Amino acid sequence: MLKGETLKIIDDALSVDDFSNIRSQLWNNAFPWFMSDGYVNESEEQMELGFKMCHTFFNGWYDQSNFLPLLHPIFNILQPRALVRVQAVMTPRADEVVKTGFHTDVSNCITALYYINTTNGSLYFEDGTEIETLENRLVIFDSNLRHSGTKCTDSDRRTLINFNYYERSEKDNEYIFN
Repeated sequence: MLKGETLKIIDDALSVDDFSNIRSQLWNNAFPWFMSDGYVNESEEQMELGFKMCHTFFNGWYDQSNFLPLLHPIFNILQPRALVRVQAVMTPRADEVVKTGFHTDVSNCITALYYINTTNGSLYFEDGTEIETLENRLVIFDSNLRHSGTKCTDSDRRTLINFNYYERSEKDNEYIFN
């Protein structure tokens, strides 16, 4: 998907139906979210940021969620060769917009962030680039780029799905996820 680029943004990435389906599942009261202290690590500074809610779809060699098929429309865009980690993250509203810490997720692969709602909690890269958080936006970048999310103040939550994966080579055939 990147094929030599370091950053790509796809607005209105999914159809209205696919987007609505994903958001309604993630925001359903029965969806299994798990609390995690801190954002990037468990340092004292990070613990002061509070908590986030996570749902791991895939981690390592196997899927950890019955909800993984929900993401097939996004996989059809990303065309991953192999998944490393796929995780939904939901952060509660804050009193002020605060960066949650520059980091990389996994080295030497691709990171993609798919936003479930529009908020003032932007994505920042270490070089100063700021990307607005807009619903149904897919941001794809080299996983070695240090980035930071932020807490939002204009919505009750900021929700995204974080994909870490290896991309297909030019010679690989496209694969359709059903």
